[in-house]
Amino acid sequence: MPNLIKKKDEATRTISDAYDYIKYPWIVIMGTALSQGIEAFYKCLISFRQPHGFITISHSLIALVIFLATFFRIYLGDSKYFTLSQNLALDAQSTGNRKVFNRIFSRKRRTFDTFFLFLMAVSFVFLALSITRPHAFTLAYLALLLTNVIWLRMISNESHKDEEDVSKHLKVWIMNNFLHFVLILAAFLFSYGSSASFVGYVIFLLMATYIVFDFYFTSSFYFPDADDFLQVDPETPKPRFPI
Repeated sequence: MPNLIKKKDEATRTISDAYDYIKYPWIVIMGTALSQGIEAFYKCLISFRQPHGFITISHSLIALVIFLATFFRIYLGDSKYFTLSQNLALDAQSTGNRKVFNRIFSRKRRTFDTFFLFLMAVSFVFLALSITRPHAFTLAYLALLLTNVIWLRMISNESHKDEEDVSKHLKVWIMNNFLHFVLILAAFLFSYGSSASFVGYVIFLLMATYIVFDFYFTSSFYFPDADDFLQVDPETPKPRFPI
Protein backbone atom coordinates (compact mmCIF):
# COMPACT_ATOMS: atom_id res chain seq x y z
CA MET A 1 0.00 0.00 0.00
CA PRO A 2 2.73 2.56 0.83
CA ASN A 3 4.45 1.72 -2.48
CA LEU A 4 1.19 2.30 -4.36
CA ILE A 5 0.70 5.70 -2.69
CA LYS A 6 4.30 6.59 -3.46
CA LYS A 7 3.87 5.70 -7.14
CA LYS A 8 0.70 7.79 -7.37
CA ASP A 9 2.48 10.74 -5.78
CA GLU A 10 5.37 10.38 -8.23
CA ALA A 11 2.95 10.17 -11.17
CA THR A 12 1.13 13.29 -9.96
CA ARG A 13 4.43 15.15 -9.59
CA THR A 14 5.54 14.04 -13.07
CA ILE A 15 2.30 15.31 -14.66
CA SER A 16 2.52 18.65 -12.84
CA ASP A 17 6.19 19.05 -13.79
CA ALA A 18 5.40 18.32 -17.46
CA TYR A 19 3.00 21.26 -17.59
CA ASP A 20 5.27 23.49 -15.50
CA TYR A 21 8.11 22.94 -18.00
CA ILE A 22 5.84 24.45 -20.67
CA LYS A 23 4.14 27.10 -18.56
CA TYR A 24 7.03 28.86 -16.83
CA PRO A 25 9.20 29.57 -19.92
CA TRP A 26 6.00 30.68 -21.70
CA ILE A 27 5.30 33.15 -18.86
CA VAL A 28 8.86 34.51 -19.14
CA ILE A 29 8.50 35.12 -22.91
CA MET A 30 5.08 36.74 -22.44
CA GLY A 31 6.48 38.93 -19.67
CA THR A 32 9.34 39.95 -21.96
CA ALA A 33 6.84 40.89 -24.68
CA LEU A 34 4.83 43.00 -22.23
CA SER A 35 7.91 44.91 -21.01
CA GLN A 36 9.16 45.41 -24.59
CA GLY A 37 5.80 46.83 -25.67
CA ILE A 38 5.67 49.37 -22.83
CA GLU A 39 9.33 50.29 -23.39
CA ALA A 40 8.77 50.82 -27.12
CA PHE A 41 5.92 53.23 -26.47
CA TYR A 42 7.90 55.06 -23.79
CA LYS A 43 10.81 55.61 -26.20
CA CYS A 44 8.35 56.93 -28.79
CA LEU A 45 6.87 59.27 -26.20
CA ILE A 46 10.15 60.81 -25.07
CA SER A 47 11.36 61.29 -28.64
CA PHE A 48 8.27 63.32 -29.58
CA ARG A 49 9.00 65.63 -32.50
CA GLN A 50 6.91 67.91 -34.72
CA PRO A 51 5.39 68.08 -37.30
CA HIS A 52 4.57 64.36 -37.55
CA GLY A 53 5.19 63.56 -33.91
CA PHE A 54 1.52 63.69 -32.92
CA ILE A 55 0.50 61.24 -35.66
CA THR A 56 3.26 58.84 -34.60
CA ILE A 57 2.26 59.11 -30.94
CA SER A 58 -1.44 58.58 -31.68
CA HIS A 59 -0.74 55.51 -33.83
CA SER A 60 1.61 54.11 -31.20
CA LEU A 61 -0.89 54.75 -28.40
CA ILE A 62 -3.65 52.93 -30.29
CA ALA A 63 -1.24 50.08 -31.06
CA LEU A 64 -0.26 49.88 -27.39
CA VAL A 65 -3.91 49.66 -26.29
CA ILE A 66 -4.57 46.96 -28.92
CA PHE A 67 -1.43 45.13 -27.81
CA LEU A 68 -2.36 45.22 -24.10
CA ALA A 69 -5.98 44.14 -24.73
CA THR A 70 -4.86 41.26 -26.97
CA PHE A 71 -2.15 40.31 -24.50
CA PHE A 72 -4.69 40.20 -21.67
CA ARG A 73 -7.08 38.04 -23.73
CA ILE A 74 -4.43 35.55 -24.84
CA TYR A 75 -2.68 35.39 -21.47
CA LEU A 76 -5.95 34.85 -19.62
CA GLY A 77 -7.20 32.21 -22.06
CA ASP A 78 -3.96 30.26 -22.39
CA SER A 79 -3.33 30.32 -18.64
CA LYS A 80 -6.74 28.78 -18.07
CA TYR A 81 -6.07 26.24 -20.82
CA PHE A 82 -2.88 25.19 -18.99
CA THR A 83 -4.83 24.78 -15.74
CA LEU A 84 -7.72 22.86 -17.32
CA SER A 85 -5.39 20.48 -19.18
CA GLN A 86 -3.34 19.81 -16.07
CA ASN A 87 -6.41 19.24 -13.89
CA LEU A 88 -7.99 16.90 -16.46
CA ALA A 89 -4.78 14.87 -16.72
CA LEU A 90 -4.49 14.65 -12.93
CA ASP A 91 -8.15 13.65 -12.54
CA ALA A 92 -7.86 10.99 -15.24
CA GLN A 93 -4.68 9.64 -13.63
CA SER A 94 -6.19 9.52 -10.13
CA THR A 95 -9.38 7.77 -11.33
CA GLY A 96 -7.54 5.41 -13.66
CA ASN A 97 -9.36 6.66 -16.77
CA ARG A 98 -6.76 5.53 -19.29
CA LYS A 99 -8.71 6.66 -22.37
CA VAL A 100 -8.99 10.26 -21.23
CA PHE A 101 -5.47 10.32 -19.79
CA ASN A 102 -3.86 9.01 -22.98
CA ARG A 103 -5.64 11.71 -25.00
CA ILE A 104 -5.02 14.65 -22.66
CA PHE A 105 -1.45 13.73 -21.76
CA SER A 106 -0.40 12.30 -25.11
CA ARG A 107 3.04 13.20 -26.45
CA LYS A 108 1.42 14.48 -29.66
CA ARG A 109 -0.87 16.87 -27.82
CA ARG A 110 1.81 18.22 -25.51
CA THR A 111 4.14 18.72 -28.49
CA PHE A 112 1.48 20.70 -30.39
CA ASP A 113 0.62 22.75 -27.32
CA THR A 114 4.28 23.55 -26.62
CA PHE A 115 5.07 24.50 -30.21
CA PHE A 116 2.05 26.73 -30.85
CA LEU A 117 1.97 28.37 -27.41
CA PHE A 118 5.63 29.36 -27.74
CA LEU A 119 5.03 30.48 -31.33
CA MET A 120 2.25 32.79 -30.13
CA ALA A 121 4.44 34.07 -27.30
CA VAL A 122 7.22 34.90 -29.78
CA SER A 123 4.62 36.61 -32.00
CA PHE A 124 3.83 38.85 -29.04
CA VAL A 125 7.49 39.81 -28.77
CA PHE A 126 7.51 40.90 -32.42
CA LEU A 127 4.17 42.64 -31.86
CA ALA A 128 5.66 44.56 -28.93
CA LEU A 129 8.75 45.58 -30.89
CA SER A 130 6.52 46.85 -33.74
CA ILE A 131 4.27 49.16 -31.73
CA THR A 132 5.77 52.27 -33.34
CA ARG A 133 5.65 50.75 -36.85
CA PRO A 134 2.05 50.20 -38.06
CA HIS A 135 2.90 47.93 -41.04
CA ALA A 136 5.16 45.66 -39.01
CA PHE A 137 2.59 45.66 -36.19
CA THR A 138 -0.13 44.52 -38.60
CA LEU A 139 2.06 41.72 -39.98
CA ALA A 140 2.87 40.51 -36.46
CA TYR A 141 -0.83 40.62 -35.56
CA LEU A 142 -1.72 38.61 -38.66
CA ALA A 143 0.92 36.02 -37.71
CA LEU A 144 -0.59 35.80 -34.22
CA LEU A 145 -4.13 35.28 -35.56
CA LEU A 146 -3.02 32.67 -38.09
CA THR A 147 -1.05 30.73 -35.45
CA ASN A 148 -4.06 30.84 -33.16
CA VAL A 149 -6.39 29.54 -35.90
CA ILE A 150 -4.12 26.57 -36.68
CA TRP A 151 -3.66 25.69 -32.99
CA LEU A 152 -7.39 25.99 -32.22
CA ARG A 153 -8.20 23.79 -35.21
CA MET A 154 -5.84 21.12 -33.89
CA ILE A 155 -7.38 21.37 -30.43
CA SER A 156 -10.86 20.93 -31.96
CA ASN A 157 -9.74 17.59 -33.41
CA GLU A 158 -8.59 16.45 -29.95
CA SER A 159 -11.38 17.90 -27.80
CA HIS A 160 -14.04 15.69 -26.26
CA LYS A 161 -17.03 15.99 -23.96
CA ASP A 162 -14.80 15.91 -20.84
CA GLU A 163 -13.25 19.19 -22.05
CA GLU A 164 -16.59 20.93 -22.38
CA ASP A 165 -15.29 24.23 -21.00
CA VAL A 166 -12.92 24.49 -23.98
CA SER A 167 -14.80 22.65 -26.73
CA LYS A 168 -18.03 24.67 -26.44
CA HIS A 169 -16.11 27.87 -27.28
CA LEU A 170 -13.80 26.51 -29.99
CA LYS A 171 -16.11 27.21 -32.93
CA VAL A 172 -16.49 30.86 -31.90
CA TRP A 173 -12.73 31.28 -31.39
CA ILE A 174 -11.87 29.71 -34.75
CA MET A 175 -14.47 31.75 -36.65
CA ASN A 176 -13.53 35.00 -34.91
CA ASN A 177 -9.79 34.52 -35.49
CA PHE A 178 -10.18 33.43 -39.11
CA LEU A 179 -12.72 36.14 -40.00
CA HIS A 180 -10.59 38.93 -38.59
CA PHE A 181 -7.44 37.46 -40.13
CA VAL A 182 -9.09 37.69 -43.57
CA LEU A 183 -10.49 41.20 -42.96
CA ILE A 184 -7.25 42.63 -41.57
CA LEU A 185 -5.23 41.02 -44.37
CA ALA A 186 -7.59 42.49 -46.98
CA ALA A 187 -7.32 45.97 -45.42
CA PHE A 188 -3.55 45.61 -45.17
CA LEU A 189 -3.21 44.65 -48.85
CA PHE A 190 -5.55 47.51 -49.82
CA SER A 191 -3.34 49.96 -47.94
CA TYR A 192 -0.50 49.29 -50.39
CA GLY A 193 -2.61 50.51 -53.30
CA SER A 194 -4.09 53.47 -51.50
CA SER A 195 -2.68 56.68 -50.11
CA ALA A 196 -5.65 57.13 -47.76
CA SER A 197 -4.50 57.38 -44.14
CA PHE A 198 -7.84 56.12 -42.82
CA VAL A 199 -6.95 52.53 -43.79
CA GLY A 200 -4.58 52.30 -40.84
CA TYR A 201 -7.40 53.27 -38.49
CA VAL A 202 -9.68 50.69 -40.14
CA ILE A 203 -7.09 48.03 -39.39
CA PHE A 204 -6.90 49.16 -35.76
CA LEU A 205 -10.71 49.10 -35.61
CA LEU A 206 -10.78 45.52 -36.90
CA MET A 207 -8.24 44.50 -34.26
CA ALA A 208 -10.46 46.11 -31.63
CA THR A 209 -13.60 44.32 -32.87
CA TYR A 210 -11.68 41.02 -32.75
CA ILE A 211 -11.02 41.53 -29.03
CA VAL A 212 -14.54 42.79 -28.27
CA PHE A 213 -16.20 39.88 -30.12
CA ASP A 214 -13.96 37.41 -28.31
CA PHE A 215 -14.78 38.68 -24.83
CA TYR A 216 -18.46 39.20 -25.66
CA PHE A 217 -19.18 35.72 -27.03
CA THR A 218 -16.85 33.68 -24.79
CA SER A 219 -16.81 35.72 -21.58
CA SER A 220 -18.01 32.69 -19.60
CA PHE A 221 -14.68 30.99 -20.31
CA TYR A 222 -12.57 33.89 -19.07
CA PHE A 223 -14.88 34.98 -16.25
CA PRO A 224 -17.09 32.03 -15.24
CA ASP A 225 -20.13 32.70 -13.13
CA ALA A 226 -20.06 31.63 -9.47
CA ASP A 227 -22.85 29.09 -10.16
CA ASP A 228 -20.55 27.27 -12.59
CA PHE A 229 -18.45 26.12 -9.64
CA LEU A 230 -21.40 24.66 -7.72
CA GLN A 231 -23.03 21.28 -8.29
CA VAL A 232 -26.63 22.23 -7.48
CA ASP A 233 -29.79 20.20 -8.03
CA PRO A 234 -31.79 22.17 -10.63
CA GLU A 235 -34.97 21.54 -8.61
CA THR A 236 -33.44 23.02 -5.47
CA PRO A 237 -34.67 26.60 -5.00
CA LYS A 238 -31.93 29.21 -5.01
CA PRO A 239 -31.27 30.87 -1.66
CA ARG A 240 -32.65 34.35 -1.19
CA PHE A 241 -30.35 37.04 0.10
CA PRO A 242 -31.45 40.35 1.57
CA ILE A 243 -30.71 43.35 -0.63
